[in-house]
Amino acid sequence: MLIVFVLTHLACNKNSSALTSNPKISCIESEKQALLKFKDTITDDDGVLSSWGSEPDKKDCCKWWGVKCNHHTGHVTVLNLSRNNFRLFGKISPSLLELQHLKYLDLSGNLLSGNFSPIPNHHLGNFSSLRHLSLGDNPGLSGGNLEWLSYFPLLRHLDLSMVDLRQATNWLELVGNNLPLLEHLSLRGCGLPNPVPPAPPLNSSLSLITFIDLSANYLSSSILDAFGKMISLVHLYLFDNDFAGTIPKSFANLSSLQSLDMWGNNLIEQLDKFLDKLSGMEKPLQILDLGENQLSGALPDFTRFSSLEELDLQNNQLTGPFPTNFQQVLPNLYALILYGNRISGMLPNFTVFPSLVTLDLRNNSLNSMEDVISEAHFSNLSSLKYLDFSFNSRIFNINSNWIPPFQLNAIRLASCKLGPDFPKWLRNQNNYSELDISGAGISDVVPNWFWDQTPNLVYLNLSYNQMAGLVPDFSLQFSGYPGIDLSSNRFEGQIPQFPSKTFRQDSSNLGLLNFLSVLNLSNNLSGKIPLSTQLQSFNASAYSGIPQLCGVPLPNKCPGEEEGTKPPLIATGNEKKIQEEDGDRLITQGFYISLGVGFAFGFWAIFGPMLLSSISGYACFKFLDKLTDWLYVMASINLARLQRRLQS
Repeated sequence: MLIVFVLTHLACNKNSSALTSNPKISCIESEKQALLKFKDTITDDDGVLSSWGSEPDKKDCCKWWGVKCNHHTGHVTVLNLSRNNFRLFGKISPSLLELQHLKYLDLSGNLLSGNFSPIPNHHLGNFSSLRHLSLGDNPGLSGGNLEWLSYFPLLRHLDLSMVDLRQATNWLELVGNNLPLLEHLSLRGCGLPNPVPPAPPLNSSLSLITFIDLSANYLSSSILDAFGKMISLVHLYLFDNDFAGTIPKSFANLSSLQSLDMWGNNLIEQLDKFLDKLSGMEKPLQILDLGENQLSGALPDFTRFSSLEELDLQNNQLTGPFPTNFQQVLPNLYALILYGNRISGMLPNFTVFPSLVTLDLRNNSLNSMEDVISEAHFSNLSSLKYLDFSFNSRIFNINSNWIPPFQLNAIRLASCKLGPDFPKWLRNQNNYSELDISGAGISDVVPNWFWDQTPNLVYLNLSYNQMAGLVPDFSLQFSGYPGIDLSSNRFEGQIPQFPSKTFRQDSSNLGLLNFLSVLNLSNNLSGKIPLSTQLQSFNASAYSGIPQLCGVPLPNKCPGEEEGTKPPLIATGNEKKIQEEDGDRLITQGFYISLGVGFAFGFWAIFGPMLLSSISGYACFKFLDKLTDWLYVMASINLARLQRRLQS
């Protein structure tokens, strides 16, 4: 026994020593070279693949960014280059097929191009270990006819969203018959043809699939019945298609369904009958989006869907009041979107929805005069971020000392009766980026504190009230370029300065041009139109409703300006004062024609060869994007000058 113990101990020590003395396994050389070939076909402006290389400190490809290997064999099993604040540009190299042990491949969200389908079949036979394939959101990529799916029998996750699949006429049959283990299918926006023949019989019922996204494909109702056989479905996204009429009764088989999105189709059915087909048994339905259809009837009893968290029925043909037990059966509701219907009657008690984030009831018939909205309606809505009661003629009777329990991101109360006092509760709202209180019956002076808050405002509409007071210098109030409508009020003073960085060679100027395209200031403003701003680019007719203004582009001169002289243009910031010089007289139609011809010739002479190269094309297009912005801005300046000269 002693001899056996000693021999066993020695054997164990020997085996242990042998295990610890094994060198650390690194990547396979052939697979390393396959990855480097892939890198050679890719433009990587952000340096994402900087860890990839042949240098001594980069020799182990298992340590490269986005690459993972099997710890025992060294084979590459994971390649994850999905976009994360970067984008790769180029064609997918067939060298990836040499990674025969790859189980996870994700190249989604880049700018990759080429055709993924014509790959040698003998290589695909060695590529059959793949479980996860995600090539989605690469608009330049084509997937051919999808017959190559038969070489991936173990695939569980397939995402080809935005990949061109117009040639895949029998895509439903190929997916159903070749991927028996599939759990996740995303083919959003692929140009899928409607199956021919409609809804082909499937050898596999896709009984394991839990997620399907076929949105934005203009599919017809002929395939709807196929979903009723997928009994494990949890999430079904079919928005922006061409499903017409009604849904099949087989939808009642989807007992695990949690999300159903059929927004933007042509469903024509009474809402209660539609929901009857979903309720063969009590469902755990949490998200129901049926907006932008033609569903009719009254809001039904939602008792059978007590798990609902998001309900979107916008822009249908629903009528009648809220059901009496509405607030009692949806305790988890966080988004209620019913705008664009004809819902009428009393409001439910929203205080029983403490998780409510979005409440959108605009454009309905909720105009019962005895149903006044007070602070009590919002007393428990501490999570509310988006509030829209627009165009319902609701009366808001809010105590002037009320402090809301929420901080809103968007406030839309157009045509609600908020006045005559300016709503003081806005003083406690510091996060909103949108505010629309137009036509709200406010005849008060706008307090100074209002202009000092929310510097990140992107949309402000105070029009069609009787608000008064001085308009501040907007260039100091707002850091961006918000859309502003102050029309049909009683504001006084000079026309305000607006955020301006003058014209520079970057794309930010385009946002400024868009900003000015929606500017509306018709009030009792007076004085000189600020110079060196885009206000000079409008025609004089744009200021016809404000006769007290003067200066370019108006023909009437401001006090102190001599007839026939040109006022100086003052640049903002640290830029020097400039004046229009005699060289501006060269701005004629002939000048613009010459400019156009010269630009066209120079463009194709210099950039034409670059555009023929797929590798340099991306850098070229980035440069052209900047160049286009600069040319557009400079043309706008010169065109405005030309118009002023022609007018004078």
